[in-house]
Amino acid sequence: MRATGRLEAPDHWRELNPELTISDEPFAERPAPYAVSAAAASRFAGQVREEGYSQVGPIVPPADVARLRGGIERVVEAGYPPFFVAVYDEFFQMFDGLQ
Repeated sequence: MRATGRLEAPDHWRELNPELTISDEPFAERPAPYAVSAAAASRFAGQVREEGYSQVGPIVPPADVARLRGGIERVVEAGYPPFFVAVYDEFFQMFDGLQ
C-alpha cells in the first residue's frame, strides 16, 4: 500500500492506537462538559476581556489527558506530526467538553 493510502486507512490508525476510536459520529454519545465553577468561568472571561487571553488550571480529567498523550506519543513514534492525533474521536470530544 502506498504511504498516502495507509494515511487514509482508518485501520492503520486503529492499529497504531487501539484504545482510541475513529467513527463517523464522534459526538453520538456526548459526555457532560468538563466541570468548571461559575466563579472560575467568570474569572476566565474577565481575563480574556482585560488581557486578551486566559490561563486556566487543569480542566480535562487526568485519565483523558493520559490517553491522548499516549496516542500522541505513538503517532510521533510512528513518524507522523503530533497533530495527526486529530484522526481520533477523543481529540474532538475533548474540545467539545470545554464548551
